[in-house]
Amino acid sequence: MAYDINFPADDSYLSDFPAGDREQNRALKDDQIVNAGRLRGLTVGNENGQIPINNGTENTNLNAALLNGKASSYFATSNHTHTTATQSSNGYISNADKKKLDGIASGAEVNQNAFANVKVGSTTIQSDAKQDTLELAAGTNISLVGDANNDKVTIAVTGKVASATTANKVNNTATNGSAIDLVAGTMASSDNFRIRIGGSNDAGYAEIATADNGNEPIYIRQYGPGFTTATRTATILDGSGNTSFPGTVTAPNFNGKATKATQDSDGNTITSTYLKRNPSAQNDMNACTVQGIYRFDGQLKNAWTSTSWGTLLVFNNNYNGGSGTTGTYLVQMAFPTDGRIWTRQRVNTGAWESWYCTAYTYSPAFSGSPTAPTPATTDNSTRVATTAYVKNNISETLKKVYPVGSIYMSTVSTNPATLFGFGTWEAMPAGRVLLAQGKSSWGTTYNAGSTGGEATHQLTVGEIPNHNHTGSINTAGEHTHSLTLKALWGDGNGRGNGWAGDTRDGGSRTNTFSTVGNHTHTVTINSTGSGQPHNNLQPYISVYMWKRTV
Repeated sequence: MAYDINFPADDSYLSDFPAGDREQNRALKDDQIVNAGRLRGLTVGNENGQIPINNGTENTNLNAALLNGKASSYFATSNHTHTTATQSSNGYISNADKKKLDGIASGAEVNQNAFANVKVGSTTIQSDAKQDTLELAAGTNISLVGDANNDKVTIAVTGKVASATTANKVNNTATNGSAIDLVAGTMASSDNFRIRIGGSNDAGYAEIATADNGNEPIYIRQYGPGFTTATRTATILDGSGNTSFPGTVTAPNFNGKATKATQDSDGNTITSTYLKRNPSAQNDMNACTVQGIYRFDGQLKNAWTSTSWGTLLVFNNNYNGGSGTTGTYLVQMAFPTDGRIWTRQRVNTGAWESWYCTAYTYSPAFSGSPTAPTPATTDNSTRVATTAYVKNNISETLKKVYPVGSIYMSTVSTNPATLFGFGTWEAMPAGRVLLAQGKSSWGTTYNAGSTGGEATHQLTVGEIPNHNHTGSINTAGEHTHSLTLKALWGDGNGRGNGWAGDTRDGGSRTNTFSTVGNHTHTVTINSTGSGQPHNNLQPYISVYMWKRTV
């Protein structure tokens, strides 16, 4: 690219200016562009008409303070004005540049974080213009929803996907009376496989099936890491219609015919036949020497009794070495209808041992130290109650009798925790008796846990019964007073004026008054008693009292 006199154009993009301006400067510098017609005959120097040179000498007629012969004040805004540019008219800048600047948001940068190319698989889609549009097209059963406000596109699947190599979920509905395939595939060139659902209302079904010759097997497998090695295989159907499982099969019941087991529950190989029931009655016990199940009824021979009915089990047991005799042990166990269990045995072809009763299931009598499983304390069945069961139940019953907060009393000092084997007990305060809580008939309320009462009590004045005191005095100190009256006039017989009198000698008489004079008596009533508190207890017997706290 070389120097372009028309760059920048009035309507060019601001984004083109930095690179274009650098190229213009490079062309001026490196390409040495000069208008030779204007510099013809001029030389470099300081004189008038020469090309000015900076050599320390002032150039003639070259005044740096002037521009085109005019001072800087000439260019001041006070001397002239420039119209402000708008999008429709020119001013300091052209109206075209004004439109460009108005279209740039604050803080905008040129082509920052923008993709010029979009790669889809092996195809690269390249922008063809400065402003180009990338269109997203929806394929079959694909919906595209654009959101201009949030600058996003939502891609969703609609309807049924015709074909897919992988999927996270298969979900479909078979209408009433129809059937649809959820999964279908072809094995090799002709064998087919499907998982189908169908049916009618309340009679729907799910099917796993193979098709072609009718003998394609169906397996369920467990693998190690990476599906490389199968660790277990359950054959639902093999080529002959058989089913086999690598582990134990558990079901409420089985219908149909089962073949003889070849292993026991521990995986040991069964080499002899299982116990088989003999349908006919066998009443001679000595004739029952083949392992199996026998029925006996009526008259018996070589039995524990002469007449009985029930079932006989016969076992063969090979014994090699140890404390017993090496050989084949033939064991018979009889279960008569009377509830007893009888057993006997013989070694090899020797004589039978005597019958002996091992248990009486109706009312067994045990000897020695028989053991039995200990039932749970909540068991209320007819199982045998062991000593541990009884002990545990007694403990559980005592816990119910003496819950936390209970009171235990005894004349023995043993702590109930030691006696019962449970709980934390603390001694009740000495000298306290128990009183029922609540409101009494006399109106007093006694709250649970409250205390009160006195061992001794001293009566207050208010508590002394209503009473009175009496006192007496004697008659000591009784006396009389006499008065003699003298007659002034009279006839000697006491008659006439003057004081009354009845004396005949001298006209005088002496009278005696029996009335005593005024006087007082002091009566003193002395107190009694020592004011000591009295015993406030009913007759009692002191015992040990404990309260359970835990």
